[in-house]
Amino acid sequence: IYLFLDNYSVAIPYLCIKGVERYIKLNNINDSTEIIKTKLSSLHALILFIANMLFLYDSITIESWKLCLLYSAIYNASDMVYLYYSDMKIKAQLLFHHFMLITCILPVIYEPLYYLVETSPIYNTLVASNFLCEITTIPLNISWILYARNKQDTFEFKIASLSTILLYIPFRVMLTTYL
Repeated sequence: IYLFLDNYSVAIPYLCIKGVERYIKLNNINDSTEIIKTKLSSLHALILFIANMLFLYDSITIESWKLCLLYSAIYNASDMVYLYYSDMKIKAQLLFHHFMLITCILPVIYEPLYYLVETSPIYNTLVASNFLCEITTIPLNISWILYARNKQDTFEFKIASLSTILLYIPFRVMLTTYL
């Protein structure tokens, strides 16, 4: 995190992320912290999916895409702090997942590390393609929230669970195998 403090490029995204989290909390006062964090995770996944899809179709500039990745890296670092102190059963897996995402993003957003990937002219395309798999996070999180609320017998739970499986195959299995 200290890599970017020279020009406040971390402070503004961090404050934005915390502001959105606070907004979600204020509008869902009966939800646990875990459910609020899961809703924020879904929003992050949606924004990341859209930004990477737009980048792959040349609909946004590389600077806009890098800004989105900066927000993503800061979100992941912030979430790692929360996870570290939480009692989640899959804490280690999520910490590793977030660490890998940040590791993948850093050479793109932090110029002194760009030399690590500059020999690969398609690194940005590979990163953007890989982040398309985040679309599976949304129905997975919806399923988890419904499960946490004991609503496994609802139509919404069944649709979210089926959507998770249907999206998981092309985006997590096939795409990441290809990459």
